[in-house]
Order: sequence, then structure tokens, then C-alpha cells
Amino acid sequence: MRALIGQLVVLGLVAGCAPSPREVWQTYTDEVRAAGSLRVERAPPDAPVDAARIAASFEAIAFTFESDPFARGENVDQQPMLRRWHKPISYALIAESSDLTRMRSALDLYVPRLETLTGLSISEISPQIDPDRRPNVFILFGRDYFLRTLKAYDDLLNAGITIPNTERASSVAILADVVGGWYPAPSPCAGQVYIADGQGDTVEGEVLFAIVTMRSEIPDALLAACVEEELAQLLGLFNDADEVRPSIFNDDQEFALLTEHDGALLQILYDERLKTGMTPSEAMPIVRRIVSELEPFD
Repeated sequence: MRALIGQLVVLGLVAGCAPSPREVWQTYTDEVRAAGSLRVERAPPDAPVDAARIAASFEAIAFTFESDPFARGENVDQQPMLRRWHKPISYALIAESSDLTRMRSALDLYVPRLETLTGLSISEISPQIDPDRRPNVFILFGRDYFLRTLKAYDDLLNAGITIPNTERASSVAILADVVGGWYPAPSPCAGQVYIADGQGDTVEGEVLFAIVTMRSEIPDALLAACVEEELAQLLGLFNDADEVRPSIFNDDQEFALLTEHDGALLQILYDERLKTGMTPSEAMPIVRRIVSELEPFD
């Protein structure tokens, strides 16, 4: 959702009288929807898909990353390869108590669909209630001041956890870096993933850890879009491409929810015939065979 940045800054300047963040995001959402974006059709009749489109979409988004999500001008310099999770996903939801029910409701509606499409186990855990289980995804949801003060929540975030990547950084240090890079940018949500380099008992391209950050001031329509896009992308479809349609995997915001086209892409990614670390030349012949078997694309 990097395309939000310029539009939101303009909105704040035009308003002139310092509207609240909730008012700013509501106005923004209303204007985007009035322009025909944030559509909620899962199978829009004006954007039919076929096997060739599904395969082309997969090739465009499954092997590379988009630009740095925090708009710092950085690009991820990685070899094109398939990246995906090998272990069950255990997420910790970090939010103010007043926001927990709202976020859990959104997750409860969506997570079962992701599990069905990918075959992954995705469940919530609490580092406080169940300290023997280690989250590998943090979902941060709160107002700006809450996100800015996350360093004070070391006990909640279980500071002893280390992430098995090359830097061996603690989860709290990673969280502080992510929030520090993201919260000043006028974006409703962002995600960041950490990928194995093949050292130790990991597989190159294996997703080890992820952080999703969302502002709680956003209205429900934008929250649903953030939840569906960020969680789907952290599963391994990391790129955005303008030519991928109908899809949430681009920056035009035309569609707010995971479409049937997008669901097919996730289903393909986690097909057992594909292997983590495959290059496009290795994977795409298999992808085309998988697509030919999908309904209704055969």
C-alpha cells in the first residue's frame, strides 16, 4: 500500500484544521471507495482469468520482493527464488486491550481461508500465557503513540527470543527497528519478513519470522484490506505488480480482499511439487502444470 503516502499527506494539508488520525483515514477511505477502489468482489465479472493469466501472475510476484515497505529508498537485493514457510505459524497479537476484539474478529474471519489454501497451521499464542511457545509472527495493532512506545513492552514481547537469521537479533530489537522505520510514514499497514540463508537446519528461502504493523485508527474497510493483503504476502507472495489483476498484490488498491485469482496463487505456492528455493526457470514449468489442473482455469 505504498501508493497511499502522497495522497494522505495532501489530504492532511488540505484539511488545515488538524483533523484526528481517525478522521483523516475515514476521509481517505471514503474518497478511495468513491473512486471505485477497495472493491470486495472475490471473483469480479469484469476481470476474468485463465490459466495463462494465473501463471503469469505467479511468475510476477512469487520470486522477488517489492521495494522497501518503509519508503526509505532501499531495495531488497535477493536472487529470484521461491520463498515460503516450512513450520506452523504462531502469531502474537500486540495491541491495546480496546483494540484486541476488533483485530481478532478480522483474523478469525480470514485465517481459516489461508489455512485451507496453503495447508499451513496458523494460530494465535500469547508470550505471557504460554511462554514455552515462541511466536514467529508479530501482529502489531495500535494508535501511533502505542506503536512509538513498544520498547516499553519488553516483557510482553518476550525479550529473550532470538530469531535464527544471520544477525541473531532479538525479537524486541527487530520490532523496535520495524516500528521506528514505519510509524512516521503515512501508511495504514506494512509487513516485513526474515528469510533463511540456508545455514544450520534451515532451507535457503524458508520464511522464519515476520512482523505486520497496522494502525488502529483506520476504518473497518481499510483494516480488512490491510489484514488480507499483509497476511497473504507474508506467506511468500512478496512482490506487487501492476499487471496482476484482479488482485491485492499490486499498489493500485482496486481490490481490497483476496480474490479467487489470489487464492489460486497461494494454492500454487504451497503445492508439494514445488520446492522452496526454486528459481523461475525451475519452477515455472511445474507451475503451468499445476495451473492446468485448477478449476475453473482448465
